[in-house]
Amino acid sequence: MKKSILTTTVLSCILALSACKQGKVATEQHVKLRDHDPFKGEVQSIQKKQVKNLNESIGLWFGRFEMESEHLEAQDLLHQIQEDLWATDSFYDDYEVSEKSLELFPDKYKKWLYKDPLFGDYRMRKPNAISIQIDYIKGDSVYGKSVCAGNERPVRGIAKADTGNLIRIILNEPGDHPYDGSFSLLLNMDSTDLSGSWTPYNTQMESKRVQLKGIEFNYAPEGEEWDFDRYVFDKNISTVALTEADVEEQSRQRLRLVRNLIYARHGYSFRKKDVRNFFEGYDWYVPLSTDVRNELTEIEKQNIALMKRYEDYAEDYYDNFGR
Repeated sequence: MKKSILTTTVLSCILALSACKQGKVATEQHVKLRDHDPFKGEVQSIQKKQVKNLNESIGLWFGRFEMESEHLEAQDLLHQIQEDLWATDSFYDDYEVSEKSLELFPDKYKKWLYKDPLFGDYRMRKPNAISIQIDYIKGDSVYGKSVCAGNERPVRGIAKADTGNLIRIILNEPGDHPYDGSFSLLLNMDSTDLSGSWTPYNTQMESKRVQLKGIEFNYAPEGEEWDFDRYVFDKNISTVALTEADVEEQSRQRLRLVRNLIYARHGYSFRKKDVRNFFEGYDWYVPLSTDVRNELTEIEKQNIALMKRYEDYAEDYYDNFGR
């Protein structure tokens, strides 16, 4: 499963739009579509020159999606609190938050903390991870999807030349989900950076910043910087079958987290906040889809079934006997 960044052919096709500087994009007006079409914010182009039709995947971008400045403020403040308490010399996402630091940390920033489901201590979470995938261009219309926080949404819009080597891309989510909105992005052809903003259709919600990098995704269970399946089981659960002896003494919470490691390796986007916050703290994790069942190997399927069976047993056993 691999998505590549823009090919040379695609770049030349999109850059051909530079002759269309006088063209305008209707970004504010939502064009009414057929009744059965769920897209609320379809963008209508009035450009004279269109991008050549390319029915192929042309790019995958990954980055962060939130009020990043507030996250940095919270991290700096927690760093200072911890330094003052001599809890640690420096604070990054990998360090636990001491109980005293938690007491002194202002309530307005506590939304940036989460309880680690593996070790039970508090840590600072990162801004939400997001991926945007552009699948193909038809005429000058762009089609793809956005994936963030357990939501996978189709996107539709247009690409047009901006200044220099910048391409402006407007992408709209359908509008039939409470968290749908519209992306206004600039693609830097030199660096493959894709950045801009997301504006929700719900006016009660805040706009957010989007900072993404063009990437290639490869399923690589051996490539993680910390393999906590080997920490728990002393084996890679994506390549080696587990036994009942491996799982029977493990806690329900540990089994749940390690089981979800398999899904994370395939780019599954989690809805459950604690699991999502845990995996989004690791640089190797990229949310790609809300359904990766067809990507699982036979060993992974077997291991998931075994862990889930013992996970459910552990829950029942604890409930009945108070263990």
